[in-house]
Amino acid sequence: MWVEGRAQPSSAPPAAGDPGRFVEAVRRQMPELAVDRRDEEIADLGTEACASMRGEDQDNLSAYGVSAAQADQLRVFARADLCL
Repeated sequence: MWVEGRAQPSSAPPAAGDPGRFVEAVRRQMPELAVDRRDEEIADLGTEACASMRGEDQDNLSAYGVSAAQADQLRVFARADLCL
């Protein structure tokens, strides 16, 4: 459940494929990328990372101001937590 741009804590950890898990990973391990971004915006980065792994657009994350190294890390998180 989204509350004012933050995921509300739940008693169970989010399941794979849940954007909340991806958002948590980015906030925890890439704070420089998460700063000033709402959870929904970070989840959108995950969606774009999944699309880039499917070959739809390899450079789509740069439009969000994400460096190549950051894009690689986002793809790692997305592969583990978001892309099905």
